[in-house]
Amino acid sequence: MARGVVGTIITGFTSVSADDFYFGGMMRLSDNKLIPQYKKLVEIIHENDCAAISQLALGAFYKNGFEVGENEMTLQDVREVINFFVNAAIRAEICGFDGVQIHAAHFFFLSRFISPKINCRTDEFSGSTENRAKILLEILSGIKKSTKNLHVTIKINSNDFVAGIKSGVNEGYFADFAAKLAENVDVPIICVGGFRSRDFMEKILRETKIELISLSRPLVREPNLPKKFFDGSSDVSKCISCNSCYRTPAYRCIFGGRA
Repeated sequence: MARGVVGTIITGFTSVSADDFYFGGMMRLSDNKLIPQYKKLVEIIHENDCAAISQLALGAFYKNGFEVGENEMTLQDVREVINFFVNAAIRAEICGFDGVQIHAAHFFFLSRFISPKINCRTDEFSGSTENRAKILLEILSGIKKSTKNLHVTIKINSNDFVAGIKSGVNEGYFADFAAKLAENVDVPIICVGGFRSRDFMEKILRETKIELISLSRPLVREPNLPKKFFDGSSDVSKCISCNSCYRTPAYRCIFGGRA
């Protein structure tokens, strides 16, 4: 992907906790013993003049081997989660990552915690939007205080219920939400979700205040897709959003795009 002229690589779901068993196959940044392997990964990415961001996430909070619901967690438990993220960010900086992305989407832990439908707590982390978002703000503040030059982004939901996608049809299904968000904040907005054609991506960047486009499945099938866009050898991704890559070891395209 780095050789394919991708501007920045954001690693997949990287758990901040060694006790997070929400699903199998997770990367982790929960232990200093993992740092040497990540250093190697970052060096490979940087060799190709590409930036690297570690996506820090938590599937669920576990205590004594059992999952603890967001509303059953003590204040000490919540503080522990905040520390998980801050400590993982410190490790990411040591590894050489250019930044971290706080994963607060897709109904994983942080997404549930800030949801008014899920969060029924009665303490300082509940009630108003400001209170429910406090956990994110404290994670952000902790990372900023504990690292020197680490770039920080956050991944947030708009809608997770999407039908099948075809190239050139129903592209950028979060674009309207992201465009409205871009009008109301003073930080750059990255939009992800169903982008397949160069023309549509350029249209979004040209006609809205969205500044960056993020791709996932198209790069699984064609790691060099941006390079193809630049040299004119392709204008549309070959990805058909079948999601079969999610069911393969190491997320390989079933059509052999990474063979």
